[in-house]
Amino acid sequence: MRKTKFTDVTHTIKSTDPTRRKFLVGAGAVASAAAWPLILTPGKARAQGDQVVVATWGGRFAEALVETYYKPFEEETGIKVVVTGAPNLAKLTAAVKTGNVDIDIADVASSWIAKGDAVGTFAPIDRNIVNVEGVIPEAIRDTVLGYFSYGNGVGWSNARNGEEGKHPTTWSEFWDVEKIPGRRALRTRIGETLEMALMADGVDPKDVYPCDIERAFKALDRLMENTNGELQFIAKTPKTIERIAQDECDFVPLYNGRAFSANQAGIPIGYSFKQNFIGLGWVAAISGSPNPEGAQKLMASFYNPQKQAKFADMMTYPGTMPASLALVKEDVKPWLPDPSAQDAVVENVDWWADKITELGARYKEWQLT
Repeated sequence: MRKTKFTDVTHTIKSTDPTRRKFLVGAGAVASAAAWPLILTPGKARAQGDQVVVATWGGRFAEALVETYYKPFEEETGIKVVVTGAPNLAKLTAAVKTGNVDIDIADVASSWIAKGDAVGTFAPIDRNIVNVEGVIPEAIRDTVLGYFSYGNGVGWSNARNGEEGKHPTTWSEFWDVEKIPGRRALRTRIGETLEMALMADGVDPKDVYPCDIERAFKALDRLMENTNGELQFIAKTPKTIERIAQDECDFVPLYNGRAFSANQAGIPIGYSFKQNFIGLGWVAAISGSPNPEGAQKLMASFYNPQKQAKFADMMTYPGTMPASLALVKEDVKPWLPDPSAQDAVVENVDWWADKITELGARYKEWQLT
């Protein structure tokens, strides 16, 4: 087996996932992996039979992947894992079309799934290698694998609005400015926002899909009117915590993992698990990759309850195997969203497949009105 060297990379990887992540790969990521012959490289890394090349989001997320999946995979199989920069759907698709693929597997934004499937960017999952027994149905697809989930709920400052009744805990309360006064913010993207607007308008979470688009925009109009046009908008996920911590906003849609990390850092952020929007984290093998079998084997390792539990311990993103939840540390469990909760909405990527572009443009125009 060819030996590899660890390359110290301290550069910013810009995520092409508009929905969730932009991370810094630097000294922290290097320190956590330095004892293991992982390669981090900003350029191309030609995959071979004795290694698997992975495109992932980076930062703390990548650190957790190294500890829970990549390092154990190398120890179990002898196949090295090479981590390159953040994935980009357009570049991956172009590589597939030209037969110049140098990535074996990649993290995938939910909005990419339909586009990638339509043009053959993602390779079919080999069920002879990848065992999906014990995985929630929403995570099982033909070409992409859902291995963790995350929640998006109402967040607030416990220092200013921690008392019961001083903060909204549901989206209907978030919309009710008269009952619970305070500065509100929404995200600048339509995905997740549309679902929240419908729940705020009284739609049962289990009936959110197919989304009533006009009803959702009317609900958004009502929130804008009730805030006298002072509704804030947040584009970047880290800003959700910053706006609250710096007393620039009172109530925002917030990811459970962000709330947990903030509290770990001494920032008293409150988070509601009521009416959570549940999204899934996806990974896919790339069509025509140099090591297709290695790619499938690495993806198969993501469906392991013990590994999913360790990932949840580090990131508070519960795995898609319910059996993993019982293995999570007791102090972490209170921070985990429940995809099976009756008042939760699990993202329907198929409903969004042919609507995200049009509705995204409409929502951007709405923000300017």
